[in-house]
Amino acid sequence: MRLAQERVFSRPFKVRQRAVEQCLSQFGLRPGPYRLARNRVTRDENQIVRLRAALETLGPVFCSFGLYMSTRRDLLAAQDCVQLASLASHAPELSPGLIREQIKRELGCSPDEIYRDFTETPFVSGLLVQQHSAWLHDGRPVMVKLIRPEVEELAYYDSQLLHLLRGAFMSSGCTSTQIESAIEDFISTLQQHTDFLLHADAVARLEQDMEAFGMLRVPSVQRQFTTSRVLTIERLPGQTLEEILDDSNRLNDDERYALAHRVCVVWLRQSLLGSVFPAEPASANITILPTNQIAFTEGALASLPIQAKANVWDYMIAALRDDPDRACSSLLKEMEAGDGAVSDVELRQGFRQLVPFRDSDWSYGRDNNSLAEYLLMHWKFMHQNSYEPRAHVPSFYRGLLTIAGLARQLTSKGDPLQRALQDVRVLAETERLRDLLSTSHLTEQMDTYLALMMHFPQRLDQALTAIATREVRAGETSHGRKKKNSSAVEIAIWLMLGASVLLVQHFETALTGSQSGRFDIVVIVLVGGLLLLTINRRR
Repeated sequence: MRLAQERVFSRPFKVRQRAVEQCLSQFGLRPGPYRLARNRVTRDENQIVRLRAALETLGPVFCSFGLYMSTRRDLLAAQDCVQLASLASHAPELSPGLIREQIKRELGCSPDEIYRDFTETPFVSGLLVQQHSAWLHDGRPVMVKLIRPEVEELAYYDSQLLHLLRGAFMSSGCTSTQIESAIEDFISTLQQHTDFLLHADAVARLEQDMEAFGMLRVPSVQRQFTTSRVLTIERLPGQTLEEILDDSNRLNDDERYALAHRVCVVWLRQSLLGSVFPAEPASANITILPTNQIAFTEGALASLPIQAKANVWDYMIAALRDDPDRACSSLLKEMEAGDGAVSDVELRQGFRQLVPFRDSDWSYGRDNNSLAEYLLMHWKFMHQNSYEPRAHVPSFYRGLLTIAGLARQLTSKGDPLQRALQDVRVLAETERLRDLLSTSHLTEQMDTYLALMMHFPQRLDQALTAIATREVRAGETSHGRKKKNSSAVEIAIWLMLGASVLLVQHFETALTGSQSGRFDIVVIVLVGGLLLLTINRRR
């Protein structure tokens, strides 16, 4: 059966391969005889301009790969990324008859039987997927996504032919290894775009994170109305980031900065602490709900292995602290040395000498001194010295740099990404304490805990009175002092634990703009700190 399939596909594959090779030759992107396509480009035009035109001619898969490469700012120059980002991302709409036929074939029923209302005119007609608004019979609004009929066959053939672009991208500064790695990463994201069951599984993992992180909102997949080619998913209320960016008067400067900060916090928390994260965030697929929650409604989802997550976390914190040696050491753990790779010592020396205004061609801020700027320089420096990221790392690169760019579009005030990373550090510690407080050991000791909390107000009053009046008798025995100190330590510990619980509960609320809960947190932390300071002085 497999041999028969191979025979069936062998002729169309060869036909498609010849068509791709001829197209690349026409645009001067392959060696040998060629002619430049008329009315498109001339021989004098830039290589990247001719490459963009060729990708548009070759169809949705090649065009999607060009858009993917526009996010690989670690590999291409800034002007090349901008040029590829201008590739067309839309395609002609499918006919209503074809839409109904595909839904009936996939779900076994006509749209009228499945949905109370179904809008045949799509609100998005993309290269690979078309999206429609609909309502279920119980009134819930949903999105219905359809994979274009021709995409499956094109994805099968063209994913095997992307290597023909190697020479064109090498002329733009990539090495053969880098372009092959990029193709491999693109194919993994293409699988999610062309198989909705894979995407639905990734969304389910994201939903689990939503339960522990209130700032995140995840649209739920309607599994009974979902197949590999048709996806029915909850349609959330709110505004997209694209709509906010298009209307300069929609938010004031402070509100824009707060929104940029929230978006960065949610993405960083998901990538560094969560199960999965959006590898392709874009202004059109980030929704801000009326509750100020953030939802990522489109794009492939990716994840970092546990050890990789720890290494990337250490690297990010070292970069935040401006510790180039540790940043280099942590990042090296997620890199593979290629031919001609320099030594660790040379890499560290290079990290210390990187300067944004001199070594970066991409600006994430007016002063060229943002966190994203430094991270991008690190990654480019690794590439330049023959170190390549492991397979799971490019998704993190792409997502983080895109989020940083969106934050900069929202506001020129400060560095939202840097502040967000600082907040995620606090969030990581408070979540860790919350996990400790919810262990089985604490459950077993709950009676003792409740008894302590019943007497907590009285003991707190006594402790604060003693501190205020400094009632420490000179003739107290060492045993007596230890007993008082032990009691104060116990109170301080409970205060700090209480602060941690409140901080976890109110962290999301504080970031969404509400002031509720902040007073409790501040008071408990200050009182606990005062007690600890007093204890240390007495000792």
